Amino acid sequence: MAEHSFLDGRLTWHVPGGELSLAVDAQAVAQGVTAAVGYRLGEAGRSLELAGPDVSFGAGEKLVTFSRHDDHLRLDWNWTAHGDGLEVWLEITNQGERPVAVDRLDVLLVEQLDLPGPVADWRFYQHGWQSWSPTGVRRVGDGPFPAPDSEGYRLMHLPHGDGLRSEWVAVIEAAETASQREETPPSRVGKGGRGIGLLFGFVTTADQLAEIALDAGDEFRRLTAACHTDGIPLPPGGSLRSERLRIAAGHDGWSLLSGWAGRVAELMHARVPDKTPSGWCSWYYYFGSNTAQDIYANLNAIRRHRLPLDLVVVDDGYQAAIGDWLTLNADRFTDMAAVAATIRREGRTPGIWTAPFGLAADSHTAVQHPDWIVRDEAGQPAFAWNHWPASIYALDTTHPDAADWLHTTFRTLREWGYTFFKVDFLFAAAIPGRRHDPGATRAQALRRGLAVIRDAIGDDAFLLGCGLPLGPAVGLVDGMRIGPDVAVTWESLLPGDLSAPGTANAVRNSIARAFTHRRLWAADPDCLLARPRGDSSQLSLYEARTLAAVIALTGGMLLDSDRLGELPRARLDMLRQTLPPTGRAAYPLDLFERDLPELLVLPVERPWGRWWLAGLINWSDQTRTTRVELAALGLPPGRYHVYDQWRAQYLGQTDGPLTLPNHRPHETQFLLFKPVADRPEWLTSTFHLMGGAVEVVDVIRQKLGAQRQKLVVHVEQAGENFGRIVFTVPEGWIVLDAQVNGRRRAVNVRAEGARLVDMGFTLHDRGWALVDVGQT
Repeated sequence: MAEHSFLDGRLTWHVPGGELSLAVDAQAVAQGVTAAVGYRLGEAGRSLELAGPDVSFGAGEKLVTFSRHDDHLRLDWNWTAHGDGLEVWLEITNQGERPVAVDRLDVLLVEQLDLPGPVADWRFYQHGWQSWSPTGVRRVGDGPFPAPDSEGYRLMHLPHGDGLRSEWVAVIEAAETASQREETPPSRVGKGGRGIGLLFGFVTTADQLAEIALDAGDEFRRLTAACHTDGIPLPPGGSLRSERLRIAAGHDGWSLLSGWAGRVAELMHARVPDKTPSGWCSWYYYFGSNTAQDIYANLNAIRRHRLPLDLVVVDDGYQAAIGDWLTLNADRFTDMAAVAATIRREGRTPGIWTAPFGLAADSHTAVQHPDWIVRDEAGQPAFAWNHWPASIYALDTTHPDAADWLHTTFRTLREWGYTFFKVDFLFAAAIPGRRHDPGATRAQALRRGLAVIRDAIGDDAFLLGCGLPLGPAVGLVDGMRIGPDVAVTWESLLPGDLSAPGTANAVRNSIARAFTHRRLWAADPDCLLARPRGDSSQLSLYEARTLAAVIALTGGMLLDSDRLGELPRARLDMLRQTLPPTGRAAYPLDLFERDLPELLVLPVERPWGRWWLAGLINWSDQTRTTRVELAALGLPPGRYHVYDQWRAQYLGQTDGPLTLPNHRPHETQFLLFKPVADRPEWLTSTFHLMGGAVEVVDVIRQKLGAQRQKLVVHVEQAGENFGRIVFTVPEGWIVLDAQVNGRRRAVNVRAEGARLVDMGFTLHDRGWALVDVGQT
């Protein structure tokens, strides 16, 4: 059989069968590869597949194109190499004399996938459609995430059906069997262990909803990467291009996902703010019953406690109805411009919530403009969601008058003084239905609406998306909610619904999508609830700490949602320990090994030292003993100090496994690891959970002769904070002096596997601590 190879041997075209195979490291991993388009001519459904002996091809240095046509369409399948991956897209042209309706573009169809190990044991990264949709890694044999059997759930989270489907991006990671491991070259062993991972991810996302579907169980049947074109008409002579799909291989699924996000950011011109925002939000304490006075009371508490919270967000409850945003609920708010002005006078940024792509059935806007509503196949208003208890219809963002109204609404909110906009329930713009513009896909309808909002609020305003299908938002939003709502309970009140409000659900998704942070946007893991159990919360101390730890470790936005004036001192300290956001996301080392990842690690390197921060999560409902190997945390071989950042407790030194007894239910042990040295060292700061990664601005070592040294640590953190600065003093050294801000302190030297100088003090914005040590 004749064969033709392209792009450095990564593509092989088999003639006369007319099928393609893909190779990684000179080894074929996918065979029987083709593409297709599904379309309709009148009522008749048709398909044109790019396979067979009549396929033509042309190749240049960087591009190869395979082509096939029928009586109506020409199909061009384009491949190119980019970096260490391949990218592919379809173009179709209507060569007939009649319009056709294009339903889907199958950019990649794979009939055989040659990966190591049993198919059932492959791990599949399943990315949800919108902010709240379950996201994480599933064992293929276990099937997709469990989901409620309801129309409402399918509307919100399963736009293309159930099964092992992943929106925009998927990674399949396969571990090798024992016999295969013996034959694996060392070059193919990476951070993720032995085996291989394949990424399939669309790197343009503006025009079509796109998915990767894996049909497999005990056996592999097919993989499809498809773009949904929603039946849009293609006139004679018209052409249409699919989104661009990237295929890459590696041994570390997290790195593959991070690389995919970087490529999307490049092609979609992602907006990443210079600073990751922090602030306060009214929702999770008042739940829509807040008044202007409640906003002012919390604003005063921010000032009184000197909390470094930049934003104050007025959430749901100020408006008369969903869709009537400029008409106020007069019992609670009478002048939203005055609220914004007050927030700004306090030196904070005013923020406001809307759900702009929904219209309450009884809202003035819906009653006056029924033609602005998306319609179902029967011509009835398309239902989007229930909003306590109003029925909400979907706004047709392709209707010119609706777009003008949307622009006027947001321009007015901006004129009121708001520059931070939390826009929610945005999936409504992309639900199935009939729209004013029949040539717009669901993705284009959604993106048009977002573009109108962006134009109205200006380029300098911050736009935070929530309940939003992620792909079409890239390049328009500055921030993105990456998980379900948190809640005042750990588990969801809707068992079996991983998208429902619940702190565990929010934490799970935030970990699985943290790679998007500062690549595609500022990621929003949702609000911190720092208040104690009993104050409108059922979260235990350990559950609240887990929420705080994951927000800190994933590095994203931090909006607290407590009644700040009533927070006890200990819970204020918890909040302060997370501020400001770190801006960097930790690595979930076991994401591809467990349904619920337990190991988050963030390496930190500064001119004055290197350390690792680890979050070890106990997802179970029982207290357990946790044992972890240093190598499992990605630490280089050596001996390490171990410090518990939550408890401000030194746990000793180790060069092997670490055992943590009494690991409480739903608790995250937050540990700092720093290499042991033979000289005095600064160990940690507890003013921030990150152990000095945020608040320590300099560490100076002064050598005073051959046998004497001073260590000075400079700390900066806005507000008033209590914490500890800890130094290690090895045997053979003595402490001569200790100071905080120039005042001598009684030397507190403790011996717990190492000699420590442990100084606690209240930091007012900035300060320094010093130890003077000499050799004996």
